[in-house]
Amino acid sequence: MSAQPYRYCQSKAPLLSVEERAAVATLASRAKATGPLRIQVGKGSPILIPKALHAQIFAVLTLAAEGSPAAVDRLTLTLTTQQVAERLGVSRPHVVSLIESRKLVGTKVGTHRRVLLADLEAYQSREATHRSQALTSLVRQTRKLGLGY
Repeated sequence: MSAQPYRYCQSKAPLLSVEERAAVATLASRAKATGPLRIQVGKGSPILIPKALHAQIFAVLTLAAEGSPAAVDRLTLTLTTQQVAERLGVSRPHVVSLIESRKLVGTKVGTHRRVLLADLEAYQSREATHRSQALTSLVRQTRKLGLGY
């Protein structure tokens, strides 16, 4: 474990000029349209990229072309409360309260809480469904009251 405390740092958007972003967008679209994907570094021979990595490479290229921040990280099946908080965009204490209120399934390993990736995805799916139903209800009420939209 590192000696320094963990500090959350959101990844920064790549600093690309308009021309560079256009070039990356062109690269992503051309690479999707072709068959095998090869990368050549300098004058070396091209290296064939496994098909299983294509979607991730295209996602990173697309985000870079948009000027959006992107992060590449190791995928683990068990997440810490800090990792869950980063994925949800909330604070770590909020994640702890979600676990304690049993809205999010988590386990304790010693004094630390852990959340399975599948449980986090199930929580996100439930929340998205709940938000969608609430929005649909609001739209129906708005129409019923003749408030527009």
